[in-house]
Amino acid sequence: AVFEYAFALIESKSRGNIQQGVKLMQDLLVVGSDINYYLYYIALAYYRLSEYKEARTYIDRMLQLEANNRQARSLRALIDDRSSRDGLIGRAISAALVVGFGWMALRAATSQRRRRW
Repeated sequence: AVFEYAFALIESKSRGNIQQGVKLMQDLLVVGSDINYYLYYIALAYYRLSEYKEARTYIDRMLQLEANNRQARSLRALIDDRSSRDGLIGRAISAALVVGFGWMALRAATSQRRRRW
């Protein structure tokens, strides 16, 4: 019953529910016997929360136990893809900010130079 409830929480659209589902699955991981299921759904929940480092940790633990599991390998690929895509977007935003601040500094410097003449 706890597994089904945790699973339903993880499938929710609410971040709070997903986080609560993770906690329940982590509790089951300690006392339960279906370790692979718990590891998979914890990884899936972290993926849905965009916490890719945590998601990768749990899915890698599962893959250590069951290396040929296609579902786990697919989730690992999704995590890697989304993580690298979000990383590229973050770097692009940072670069745009640097260029923008550089342009503003250059503009301010040339504006002051014109005032002196």
